[in-house]
Amino acid sequence: MKRTWNKICAGIIACVTCWSCNDWLDVDSSTTVTQEQLYGSYEGFRTAINGLYYLISQQDLYGRDLTWGAASVLGQNYDNDNVNSRYWDLASYTYGTSNANKITDPIWKRAFNVIANCNNLIQQVETKDTTFFPYGKVERDLVLGEALGMRALMHFEIMRLYAPAPVQDDGKRYIPYVTSYPLHFPEKETVDYVMGRIIEDLESAKTCLAYHDTLYNVTAVKSVEARIKANMSTVRGGLFFNGRATRMNYFAASALLARAYLWKGDKVNALRCASDVYAYGPDGLSGKNWFYFTKVTNMGEASTKNDVYRKMYEDILFTAVNQTEYELFEADRGPGSFYYLKNTDLLFGEDKDDCRLKVLIGSDYTSLRWQSPDALTDKAKEIIAYQGPLAPVIRLSEVYHIMCECLADTDLPRAVSILQTLRMAREAKIPLNVTSKDEFLEILYNDIIRETLSEGGSFYMHKRLGRDMYNGEEDPIDMTGHWVVPVPESETDI
Repeated sequence: MKRTWNKICAGIIACVTCWSCNDWLDVDSSTTVTQEQLYGSYEGFRTAINGLYYLISQQDLYGRDLTWGAASVLGQNYDNDNVNSRYWDLASYTYGTSNANKITDPIWKRAFNVIANCNNLIQQVETKDTTFFPYGKVERDLVLGEALGMRALMHFEIMRLYAPAPVQDDGKRYIPYVTSYPLHFPEKETVDYVMGRIIEDLESAKTCLAYHDTLYNVTAVKSVEARIKANMSTVRGGLFFNGRATRMNYFAASALLARAYLWKGDKVNALRCASDVYAYGPDGLSGKNWFYFTKVTNMGEASTKNDVYRKMYEDILFTAVNQTEYELFEADRGPGSFYYLKNTDLLFGEDKDDCRLKVLIGSDYTSLRWQSPDALTDKAKEIIAYQGPLAPVIRLSEVYHIMCECLADTDLPRAVSILQTLRMAREAKIPLNVTSKDEFLEILYNDIIRETLSEGGSFYMHKRLGRDMYNGEEDPIDMTGHWVVPVPESETDI
């Protein structure tokens, strides 16, 4: 039987969804092409790379469970009495039950499905010379860089869930790092080995993407109109080269590298990679100011639920896009109250003006950024069109947090200044008066939780640090034995 691809949306998205790395979805002959046909033209490569973004946007990954779903439940963002019953076991770290496995198994399988498609694409592009692509080396490097970056990202997501953090590494083998297609039974590797390969792929992706995103096609990156809305006609090459924040790009690869290095405990390189992105932000010495924080004046009041810039998209470096995001969230909310955020008074303290409390959460303490506006004002229409589908993967604010944590060891005043800039951008007006590194870090960790509420960051921060889990109360949860999610029993058939 031939491996086949389902062509969707006139070839813009490749639907390559399947649970096994080595099988493709079979469809009727009127909608199929063979791999040879697909990769026989440059359009096929564009279709395949777009297919990767379609896959990561599904509910098993960023469309739900790596953002406001499982990751946020594991991070104790929600009042557990109000979450959907599918998450009850995860909320109490009761792994291995059928209820928990229905969540955790598909994450593993979907991520490795994306990896399989990345490997196939990488192998195919490596057989082509630059003359195969209309834009020559620029386009070939772009496709290769995006695929390498996506392969690294998916392995990193698997690593963060299904293996211990380096601070608690026991030297055992937990997950494979898969670099060939097809591969039936990949061997598991150590945490240190997998982290090395993740970093290697991201460094390669960064190199491949640098020229396009910083010199050749800057219009596609420096304007939020282009990188999020993809509506700039001046972008070189047309639609495929537009919307860079919805694709793996140089700045996303740099920020993800900073995240990976910090996860590994290498603060020197984490600071180096974070600085590469910071230079293009509002405080950067380059003066480019390509990325900036959403103005609070543009957010309105949460009480209206219609005029809130919920996803704060100006500072998004990379985001998945799912056009049914509102429907996914509303389906989980159900007819009753769902996803009340925990004890935000304790989390925000005296920072009552902080927009992450006042605007993005509001007086009802629900996960407002994932809810659809109630009425169709002009701003609500814009939110529905451009912000509603976004499922952010990494932001400029995380770059600020990484720099703060790294600089706390060597330049505490600068670390305080950078965090204060971010806090002021979020309208947390109380000045930071810290006298020690430890005091500063506690404030920083609190800010990371605020910033990533319902975007999945709290669990990973606590795991990376080996800290007891903050759960909105004064007594944190002892996480001994709870950090590592078990791999599916069928993991040899990924």
